[in-house]
Amino acid sequence: MKQILRRVLQLGLLCIALFSAWQVAKVFLEYQKGNQIYEQAQILAGKPEESARDAECPVDFMELKKENPEIFGWITIKDTPIQYPLLQGKDNKYYLTHAYNGEYSSFGSIFLDERNNQEMSDQHTILYGHNMKNKAMFGSLSRYRDLEYAKEHEYIQIYLPDRILTYQIFSAYKAHVLDEVYTLEFQDNAAFQLMLEEMLSAGEMAPENIPTTEDRILTLSTCTSAGEVNYRFVVNAVLIEESSMK
Repeated sequence: MKQILRRVLQLGLLCIALFSAWQVAKVFLEYQKGNQIYEQAQILAGKPEESARDAECPVDFMELKKENPEIFGWITIKDTPIQYPLLQGKDNKYYLTHAYNGEYSSFGSIFLDERNNQEMSDQHTILYGHNMKNKAMFGSLSRYRDLEYAKEHEYIQIYLPDRILTYQIFSAYKAHVLDEVYTLEFQDNAAFQLMLEEMLSAGEMAPENIPTTEDRILTLSTCTSAGEVNYRFVVNAVLIEESSMK
């Protein structure tokens, strides 16, 4: 009887080990596929970070839009993993589970809030991306907790078909999903100013450019640690330059 129980226990442990190995392999393959998908995106785009600044357009939007007409821009933070196409779906759910080319992917996409306009001309614009463990997508945003890293990577560039927008990061912190940082419509400048003050007070940076109600703000948002379902890590930036493509 004891020998039978021992064999049953051994078989159970073997099944658990095999299941665990399968789960690890599954995650590895998902990450490998996600990396390959977005490496292809950089090839299609013409690797804009390596392109000359005086080029007619450093991003090949024609090629990208052949893959998906919902691609409207490209985000770059120099010397970080953040080099991705920007999308906007009909809602804020689709691109959580679909890559820029429409394939199902745990990486999802970097996407614009459904309430914002693609001209990036709203007072406050929000971009979302997953917090991947290999630092892909918005997985590197948490590094902005380090003030030295933040200083060395303080500029965000958004390429649109006709313009380049440059933002300077001024705050980074963990936020509740109901915090002011997720407000996109403001009754007046006082309401907008309240959000700016909360952004500044929540972070630990000492920004050179203090945003005002005359400015346009960009927020990058990603998930935090597992289990913190009501919290996100956010990075706030202010538009400092808008230049037309030649």
